[in-house]
Amino acid sequence: MVGAAAKGWTTAEQGDGQLLATVNVRGKHTVMVLIAYTSEKYSLAYQNSIGMNYDPNGGQPLIHPSYNKWVQGLQEAIRTELFKL
Repeated sequence: MVGAAAKGWTTAEQGDGQLLATVNVRGKHTVMVLIAYTSEKYSLAYQNSIGMNYDPNGGQPLIHPSYNKWVQGLQEAIRTELFKL
């Protein structure tokens, strides 16, 4: 996917209508996001992470503050490519 690659993410097909997008930042943080898509819409969902201090059991889930910034960058890159179509 061109949009993901523009932001340093790699993608791998996961089956019909799903891609796994992965980014590694400075060899220290890894984020994996599942992109589910159809011809009409798409969604991004947290899949996994390494070095992001993710804690789903602490009452309210917490994760490294840069997670949202990186995923928003991915989403903006996808939107940019979709607008080109």
